[in-house]
Amino acid sequence: MKGLLTIGMVMAGVLTLVSVGAAGVRSGEVGCGGVHAVRSNPSIGLSEMFYTSIAVRNHNTLESVTIQRITIRDAFGATVFDGGPATSTPFPPNRDFSISGEPLDITVVPPSTTHYLATKDIWGDSPIPSGNQNGNSLTINLQFSTLGKSDLVFVSVSNIVRQLVSPGVPRGIEGEEHTRVRSECISL
Repeated sequence: MKGLLTIGMVMAGVLTLVSVGAAGVRSGEVGCGGVHAVRSNPSIGLSEMFYTSIAVRNHNTLESVTIQRITIRDAFGATVFDGGPATSTPFPPNRDFSISGEPLDITVVPPSTTHYLATKDIWGDSPIPSGNQNGNSLTINLQFSTLGKSDLVFVSVSNIVRQLVSPGVPRGIEGEEHTRVRSECISL
């Protein structure tokens, strides 16, 4: 009888572990503000590129984080970008970093690392498709999942202004940085 009781307790423990493992994926969603626009001043011959860098910091030392989706809406609510594994559009690579000569795929953020995607990785140093004026106040939603603690995932944005020497896609030629403002995203 003790043997049956022990087997029953072990099976109950295994079932508990399996259900926790199956339901162990944690998810989160955050909202941020951003900008992607060109400001030209022909009278002084200076143009500036305003763009946003969206950073995902994984403070978990054991588990990766998957960025499931990034949705960006323009100032009037029109979706101007929707990408990630939860959609049919992959993320564009981050061209600031390379792994074995290839630009960085930001989809999976390994333990104890940070990955980011800049709006210029999406649109280069050119205005967003719905128009330059529409890029002055973007809404950014980011969804992620992890087997680790979701409260160890931090998302922030940096709004950056650089001199624009020559526009281009995927990248133009930029000069000196004029401004950088960082802010944390809010949990949704």
